[in-house]
Amino acid sequence: MLTHWLASITWMLANLRWGCSSVSDCSKRLDVNSGSCCAIPDVNFEPYRQSCGHFLNNSQSSLIPCLVDCIFNASHVLIGNQMNADNARKMTEQLMSANPDFVDISVTALLNCSANKEQWEKFHKRRFFGNYKCSLLPLYLRTCAVEIAFVNCPTSSWKGGKACEEAREYKLNCKCDLSGRVCSART
Repeated sequence: MLTHWLASITWMLANLRWGCSSVSDCSKRLDVNSGSCCAIPDVNFEPYRQSCGHFLNNSQSSLIPCLVDCIFNASHVLIGNQMNADNARKMTEQLMSANPDFVDISVTALLNCSANKEQWEKFHKRRFFGNYKCSLLPLYLRTCAVEIAFVNCPTSSWKGGKACEEAREYKLNCKCDLSGRVCSART
């Protein structure tokens, strides 16, 4: 239950920023649930239960940044200001063991997202969430990767339809700020 809930929350966060009534108009939002276009992959948290179980057992959505931070730290994905590609792959293979079609897409997306040094610096600072001090950087990287994975959704998970195709085109042609309120054409 928590696995699907957390995957749904991450998928939703990544897709809060999109939508338009026509591909060329990035200022308008399209009312499409991303899960209705690309099946939300199940995530296997078992390999991280020992090191991050205290976040898995807590159903408070406010601790999701700490859970993602814990998983990235336990996997040694982030080393200083660099992403370790091998460890990112190992982590993704463990998390997506039930969805191997998403592994390559997710790893490539994580690497692409980590190349954005401006966002890296912005989210690297640690913040308090309840009694925990966690970095938002792993959550940013995961959210960014989920957005890219939507555009590159495996054929086996893509449900299609006109609204989904328009949403995919929007993601390819429009760029939104993190709030999702300000969108413009990609340059």
